[in-house]
Amino acid sequence: MNQLPDSTTPPPIRIPKRIGIPVLLIAMVAGLLLWGTIRGNWTDSEARNPASAADGVVTQLLRTADGRKPIRAAVVVNVSPDRVWKVVTNYDHFAEIFPNVSASHGVLDPDGRWHVTGEVHSLVGHWPMELHVQHVESPVGCTASWDEPHGVWTVNRGSWGVTQIGPEKTLLQYNLELKVSPFPAFVVRAVLLDQLKTVLRAVANRAERGQPSH
Repeated sequence: MNQLPDSTTPPPIRIPKRIGIPVLLIAMVAGLLLWGTIRGNWTDSEARNPASAADGVVTQLLRTADGRKPIRAAVVVNVSPDRVWKVVTNYDHFAEIFPNVSASHGVLDPDGRWHVTGEVHSLVGHWPMELHVQHVESPVGCTASWDEPHGVWTVNRGSWGVTQIGPEKTLLQYNLELKVSPFPAFVVRAVLLDQLKTVLRAVANRAERGQPSH
C-alpha cells in the first residue's frame, strides 16, 4: 500500500535569483581577495632553486632583512648560458616572452646601459614602459638589472641572473619588485607569481630552440 507523504515535512527552501546571484558574486569576490591576500603575502626567507629542467619553474615571494617582498622565479634550462642570455637581453623580442608587453625596443646608451621602451597592457589599462638596464657579464655569470620607478610604477626594480651550473645546464633567475598605483601590493604580487611562470617557460623554450639571437 502506498504511503501518503508526510504533510508535516517542510517544503524545500528556494532562494530567489535576485538574492542568490548577488550573494554568489560577493562570495566569489571575497574568495579572490582571500586568495590574493594569502598568495601575495606568504613569504620565504631563503631562495629555492629547481634541481633540473624537469622540476619546471619555481616561484616564491622572498622576505628580505629590510622588510621588502620581491618575487623570485627560477628555472633550469638545458642549454649553455650564452643562449639564455641572448633571449633575456634581446629587448626587441620581449613581446614574445612577456604576454603583457608589446612593441618593445632596446637601444644601447652612451653610458653603457640599455634603454628599453615599450607598452604594458592589461585588462585595466595600458601604460608606457621605460627602463635603463645595466648588464654585467663575467665567466661566473651574467646579470641585467634595473631600478626605475615611473608613472604608475611607484616601485620598479628587478634583475635577470644567468648562471652555468653544469655542462649545457643553466640556472635562470628573475627577481622583481613592483608596486602599481592604485592597486594593493599583495594583489600585484599574487598575479605576478603566476605570470612569471609563463615568462620563464617562454624564455626556456626560445633558448632551447636557439631563438632569437642578436
